[in-house]
Amino acid sequence: MTDHNFPCSTSFGPRKCACNGSPARHLYSTKLIHMSYNSDPSRMTPLRRLDQYIAHLAPAQHAIPSASPPTTTTMPDGSTQTITHPTLGCTLKGIQVNPNVIEYRGIPYARITERFADPEPVNRLEVEGGVYDATKFGAVSPQPPHTAENELAFLGATLPVRPLDQDEFGCLNINVSVPTGTLSTKGLPVLLFIHGGAYRFSAATLPQHDVTSLCSLSHTLNKPTIIVSFNYRLGLFGFLSSRDVGVSGNAALKDHIAALRWVRRHIAGFGGDVGNVTVFGESAGGAAVDTLLHSKVPEVKGAFRRACMMSGSVALMGVAPPAVHERLVYDKLCVALSIPASLSPVEKLAKLRAAPVETLVNLGLALPAMPVVDGTYIPDLVTWDNMEDTKVPAWCESVMVGDCKDDGWVYALLRPSLLKDQDMASTLAKALASAFGADGKELAKLLGLLDDFKGKQDALRRGANAIGELSFCRAAAALARTWSQKKAYLYHFDQPSTWAGPNEGMAHHALDIVYLFQSYHSQFTSPSQVALSKQMGAMWIAFANGEEPWSPYKVDDGRKAMCIGPGECRVKTEKEDDREGRRGEAWRVMERIGVGKVWELFQGVMYSVKSAGKI
Repeated sequence: MTDHNFPCSTSFGPRKCACNGSPARHLYSTKLIHMSYNSDPSRMTPLRRLDQYIAHLAPAQHAIPSASPPTTTTMPDGSTQTITHPTLGCTLKGIQVNPNVIEYRGIPYARITERFADPEPVNRLEVEGGVYDATKFGAVSPQPPHTAENELAFLGATLPVRPLDQDEFGCLNINVSVPTGTLSTKGLPVLLFIHGGAYRFSAATLPQHDVTSLCSLSHTLNKPTIIVSFNYRLGLFGFLSSRDVGVSGNAALKDHIAALRWVRRHIAGFGGDVGNVTVFGESAGGAAVDTLLHSKVPEVKGAFRRACMMSGSVALMGVAPPAVHERLVYDKLCVALSIPASLSPVEKLAKLRAAPVETLVNLGLALPAMPVVDGTYIPDLVTWDNMEDTKVPAWCESVMVGDCKDDGWVYALLRPSLLKDQDMASTLAKALASAFGADGKELAKLLGLLDDFKGKQDALRRGANAIGELSFCRAAAALARTWSQKKAYLYHFDQPSTWAGPNEGMAHHALDIVYLFQSYHSQFTSPSQVALSKQMGAMWIAFANGEEPWSPYKVDDGRKAMCIGPGECRVKTEKEDDREGRRGEAWRVMERIGVGKVWELFQGVMYSVKSAGKI
């Protein structure tokens, strides 16, 4: 057991963090993590990972204030630039991160008055001297230490890591990257990024989430695009819900909407077009985007025109009815904190709010981090079986959705018990045949579980990816089918990693973000990788600018998808892509059996080895 610090700043919080800034003992085991990749909350079970890897909404609509072009003062390249912002009520000092981009960092978009409370909008910055220093990143939500290092180790290549301050009450901050020479320009398209991390860890400010190189590419392409990223509450801080003590839940989702509200109100002051916003996210961030498309919150309607979900969906992260959510999270949390059931709701809530930050971080790793069905933010229970029944909102004109070829490999890395089952493919094949008879045997064949494997590791990879076929790949195709009634663009990221490590040779989970954000060019091993990265970035920029990035997905026109890699970008029909053709047949068999039933079987296989660390 090692001592770690959870540094807490109070840069914009009205009160100090519960840990009072003091060093806190690192109470959690780095082997334990829970990812809510489950549509059946009653089957939630902690996952383990390898040691080295791991609003307060206003009742009325806000009017959109008019904003004249901001006045600017240009400083030498690599230095700072100030902008007099018409709606924030102050001058912002930003930093020029490269010749093409000025970034304004750590701007508070909402405040948290007390633990588990809804976010309250911050619409004006009251700062001494009238100048807000936006050259430094803001604090992030409390989470396990060394998150950046662990995520970079997972990716297989490093980037410089900056220290991250953690502050429960000061983590709601936003970053705005603006192409140079455009601050006095009106009407730039806006990309708003929601980071992933299983709703438990990560941040917009991690080096692998640096959006400035993508923003710079938009400048180079003569399609200048403002890119916005933000931090939000994670773990129990963002997802605790309890009718017993009056915590409505979904605080993290409310943070997302608070950030959208901030963009709608203030992005014009940076030259952005409030009517031309595209929201995109990866993994849990993609699930968050999908959640916004399900939301019935009035302020979400029309807040963005396009959406992009990268390896993420509502069903992936799971949602739960209030009673189930309370049993799985709140009840177990009270037991873990030794909060007597005999206490009044007021007394229980007081104890929950007094619990040390590091304790809640620890316990949050072993409890589900998922939204609760509340009728508004999550109107209905979304499962693998009904995810295509969603009514497509009229106000969103198009979506982009996709997966990585080896997304499922993340299950093997996050659950080492799978690594012990070197006959993973055979185990799954036998389970499918036993449970579903002829359909199960056909599905096993279509998923490649009966192929001749090069070795045990190859069989393990195929087994893990078979699970990913449902949770990532089939989910992306299902979303594309749903949205094809309007306009949908489907992609498959097939470019393998060339970096040494357990992911080498795989188009693994989150590798698409590496290529999209343009930050790893110096680490790539060939010029063709750089070219592919730029081509991918150009397609996302085109989408944000209202252009067609590639041929749309249509059920009656070949089910076309953009295949990114290996080595090239090419649109293929389902029949042209042999792997995709077999996938499509597999998905149809899953749907015949019942996707939820197949998922339950996969969950049973994954959790057949008893895990330590349960609460």
